[in-house]
Amino acid sequence: MADAKKDFRVIGLVLVACTLIFQVVPRIGILICGALFYGGDRVAAGENFWVRAMPNYLVSFPLMLLLFAKLPGKIPEKRRLKLHQFLGGFTCSIGVTLTCNLIMTLLTAWIGSLLKTEIQNRTLEILKQIDLSSGLIVVSLCAPIWEELIFRRMLITRTLKYGEGISILLSGLAFGLFHGNLIQSFYAFGLGLCLGYIFVKTGNVLYTIAIHLMINFNTSIILAGLYKMVDMPKYMELSEIYKKTSDSSELIAHFFEHLGAFIMLYGCLAVMYLTALAGVILLIVFHKRLRCAPGEVPIEKGNRFRTVFFNVGMILFVIFWIFIIIRQLLGI
Repeated sequence: MADAKKDFRVIGLVLVACTLIFQVVPRIGILICGALFYGGDRVAAGENFWVRAMPNYLVSFPLMLLLFAKLPGKIPEKRRLKLHQFLGGFTCSIGVTLTCNLIMTLLTAWIGSLLKTEIQNRTLEILKQIDLSSGLIVVSLCAPIWEELIFRRMLITRTLKYGEGISILLSGLAFGLFHGNLIQSFYAFGLGLCLGYIFVKTGNVLYTIAIHLMINFNTSIILAGLYKMVDMPKYMELSEIYKKTSDSSELIAHFFEHLGAFIMLYGCLAVMYLTALAGVILLIVFHKRLRCAPGEVPIEKGNRFRTVFFNVGMILFVIFWIFIIIRQLLGI
C-alpha cells in the first residue's frame, strides 16, 4: 500500500505539472504572437483560434508525453477487434457521450436559472466559430492523437498494475477535467471511460484514436459545416424575434431559404441520436459481459479511493480543475 500511495502521488504531481504546462504555454504563445504579429495586442491574438490552440499541440502535449514517459508502465496484452466489435465500441461511446451531454445540458440550464445567467455550452460555441481547416487539423486529427496517447496510452499503462477499473476511472477523470468546463468535462469523462475500457481490453491505442477521431470529425466538420450552412446565429436571432412578436414570417422565410441544409442537419442529428440510443441499448443488454480485471498488485476494496486520491498530487490536481470549472461556470 505504501508503494501504491507513492505511485499515485507521483502520478498526481505529474498531472499537476501537465496542468500547469497546459495553462501557461498557450498564454506565452499569445504573448509572443501578440508582440510579433498584432502590435502587442494580446486580446486580438487570443481571438485567433490557431494562436490559442497550436501552442498546446506543438509544445504542451509533447512535454506532457515526456513527463509520463519517465514513469514505469505496462502495456496491456494486444488483442484484435473484429469489425462488429469496433462498431459496437463506437456506438456505445456515442451513447455514453450524448447521454452525459444531455444530462449536463439540463443541469447547467437549471443552474443558470438559479444564477440568473446563461451558461454557455462550449461545444456549441466551437461549432459556431470553427472553420473547416481548424476543425479538420486541430480538432479532428491533432486532438484525438495527442489525447489518446496521453490519457490512454500513457496514463493507463502507468496505473494498470493496480487494476483495470482504477486505470479506466483515473484516465476518464483526468481526461474529463482537462476539458475545463462543466458540460464538456462530464461527457468527456463518460467518453474517457469507454475509450479506457477499449484500450485495456485491446492494448491498441489505434482503436481509441479512431473512435475519438470519428466522434470529433462528426462534431467539428459535419455538424459545424451544417450549422454554418443553415446560418444558425441568424436562425436563433429570428427565433427570438418570433418569441417576442409572434411574427414568424422572417423565420419561415429563412427556414425555406436554407431548406436543404436544414434537412441534412436534422438528418445528421437523427442518425447521431439513433446511434446513441443503440449504444445505450447495447450497454444495457451486454453490461454483464463488461468486466475489469484485477491488477498484479490489487488494492483492497475499502482502501482504493483513499489510496488513489488521498495524496497531495491528486488532491492538488482535482482542486485546481474544479476551481477552473467553477470559474468558467460563473463567468469570472
